[in-house]
Amino acid sequence: MTRGFKAARGGRVSVRLSAVEVRVLEDVFSQVAELVAPPKTADADPLAVALGLEELDSSVDVTEMGQFGQDPVIDRLFPPGYEDEDKAVEFRRFTELGLRRQKQGNAQAVLESLTEGGKVTLDGDQAQAWLLGLNDARLALATRLGIESDADHDRLRELPEDDERAVNYAVYDFLTFLQESLVEAMSR
Repeated sequence: MTRGFKAARGGRVSVRLSAVEVRVLEDVFSQVAELVAPPKTADADPLAVALGLEELDSSVDVTEMGQFGQDPVIDRLFPPGYEDEDKAVEFRRFTELGLRRQKQGNAQAVLESLTEGGKVTLDGDQAQAWLLGLNDARLALATRLGIESDADHDRLRELPEDDERAVNYAVYDFLTFLQESLVEAMSR
C-alpha cells in the first residue's frame, strides 16, 4: 500500500502506487468523468463543438441541466447557489455546463497522470487537479454511502467484509488518505 504523497524537488509532489491502487483510481476517475460529463445530444454542430462555444454547442443536452432531485450525487457535486429554488435553478442552468467540463477535466488529469509503474509526479497545476478530483470522487462516494457525519463514518468502518458497501467504504477511505497526504505534501 502507498505511503501517500511526498514533497519532491522543484515544488512537485509524488506518490508511488501499487498496480491495484492504480486500477482502483482508474476505475474511480473513469466513473467520475462519465458521471460529470455534460449530457450529449445527437444533433451536434461540429463547428460550435470544435470552437468550444458553450452557448452554441448543440452537442450538449441542456434540457436536464439546472434541475435538482434527479440524482443525489449530481446534486451534491453541483449544489444550489441560492436558497431560493427559482434562483438556484437559474444559477445552476447558467453554471452547470462549465462546472461539468471543469470537473471532467480534473478527472481526466488524474487519469492521464497515472502510470503502469505506479510512480506519479505532479506539478502544481496537476496537484490542484488531483485535489479537486479527489474531492469530487469522495463526495460522490460519501453520498452513495450515506456519510453525513463522523458517526456514519464510524458505522461504515465496522461493516463486515461481505457487505457490498465495505468495498466502497475502503475506496472512500483510500481516497481520503490520498487527499490528506497530497494536501500535506503541497504545504511543505
